[in-house]
Formats: sequence, C-alpha cells, structure tokens
Amino acid sequence: MLAKNRIIVISLFFFTFGALAVFFVIPSIIQDKLKKYTNHTEYKDLIEVPNLLGKTISEASEILKQNNLKVIEMPVSPYNPKFPKGSVIRQDPFSGDLVKGGRTIYLTLNPELVTQVMIPNYSDKSFRSVKKIIGSSKLKIGKIFYKNNYAENVVLRLDYNGKKINIGDTVPIFSIIDVYLGAGKNNINEKTIRIPDLIGSFFLNYKNGIKIQEVIKDNFLNVGNFYFDEEGMKDTTGFFIYKQFPSANIDTNFMFITEGGMSPAIDLHFTRDSTKLVVLTDSNNINND
Repeated sequence: MLAKNRIIVISLFFFTFGALAVFFVIPSIIQDKLKKYTNHTEYKDLIEVPNLLGKTISEASEILKQNNLKVIEMPVSPYNPKFPKGSVIRQDPFSGDLVKGGRTIYLTLNPELVTQVMIPNYSDKSFRSVKKIIGSSKLKIGKIFYKNNYAENVVLRLDYNGKKINIGDTVPIFSIIDVYLGAGKNNINEKTIRIPDLIGSFFLNYKNGIKIQEVIKDNFLNVGNFYFDEEGMKDTTGFFIYKQFPSANIDTNFMFITEGGMSPAIDLHFTRDSTKLVVLTDSNNINND
C-alpha cells in the first residue's frame, strides 16, 4: 500500500513539473526567439514606405530622399478627379510596405493638362436617362439630391464642386457630377424611398461589370460607408454584402428644405466568408418566426 502511494506521489510530482514547464518555460523560450527575430539586423533596417498620394513630385522626392529611398516617375495616367493636377495618384510599392534602403519607388502623376467635357442636354430628362448620358460623356454621377418639383425623379440641376453647371459648360473629363431630382407633386419637403435588398450582392457583378455603387444610385440612394472584414486587403475580388443599413425592404422617409436635400445613404458590410451570410440569414429567419 505504501509503495502504491509513493508511486502516486511521484506521478503527481512529474505531472506538476510538466505542467509548469508547459505554462512557464516553453512560452519563455518562444518569447526569447521572437525577440531575437525582431532584433535581426535585416528586419531592423527595413523602411516603411511613406504615403505619397496627393503630393507633388518635388514633395514626394524630398520625402523619399529623407527615407533613403529612390524615385522613378512613370508616364502620366488618365486624369483622376480625386487628386490635384500634377500630384501623385499611384505608387509602387504601396504606402506601409516594408522595403530595404535604396529601394526605388515608382510614382504615377495626374496629368497637368486635362481634357474638358461639355455638359450634355439634361433638360426634362429622367435620372436614368441622364445617368447614361453622363456616363457616355466620361463623367460620373456623384451625390443625389431632391428638391420640390412636380416632376418626380426628373433631373432639375447639375452641380460640379458645389456650383451649378449649365448645359454647354465644360468640366474636366471623369469629373464627379451631383444631381438634383424632382421629389414629385405629392411630396413637399419630404420624400420616401424603398431600400433595396443587397444582401449577397458582390462588390462587382462579374456578369455585367456593374459595381455595387451603380446599383445603389439606380435606386436613388447615395453611397454610404463600406466596411470590409479583412485588414490590409488590396482588392475587392470575391467580396459580397452580408449586412446593410438601413435594412432591406423598408420605406425610408427623409425631409429636405426648399433648396434641396441629400437622399439617404446606405452603408454596406462586405466579406468573403460565406458562413457569415448563412449565420445572418438564419438569425433573420429566427427573428421572423
């Protein structure tokens, strides 16, 4: 009996010692290895590429010089209205990437001379008609506003950079144009819009090449915030919507002043994880039962 108890005591001792080794010794060794790795000479010498978008070539060159990086200017790109003329609109490697000292950063600039586009005739035309005309003129629809007018969803006014533009005026190619629509004869200083169901829709419809932003605008809504569940993602391939706000299939009523007010915006959450869509669908079914 005594021998049996001794064996049990010895077994408990080795078990306890082993557990202590797992919880204290091994993590200590791993932590020490990580410290050695992160203090490695090559890792410490890597340089984080600065964000150069929107900078002039002289500003970007000076920043790169201060960071022991070189620069090569690439041929100019088609005009991008989101950036000033002559500024950096693309860089390779991307900002935040880690590179060795002396690495060359390739910069693409917005052109200084920009093709001008004439504003087409939009008088008494529906929003969908004007949207097609603007698209064919290499312009883009920006924000959607409503104002009091009996002609529902007919374009009443176009704005560029917050200022009204008339038929025949010129703007830079690829410019973003805001539109004012009539609310309809039964809508005075208010408008009700049905929210579409976008759950499961891809960021880009690969069959027709239409992005989700265009689908939102076709429903007379503004593009809100987009949230992606992956950090540091470089492209939107394969992302689809698993959550939206406002919720689908509800009527959203909004008020506006006589001069006009912005249509509601819709926020979207994107994922590539199909289980999120299943879980959300199941939870909705439970709530509806």
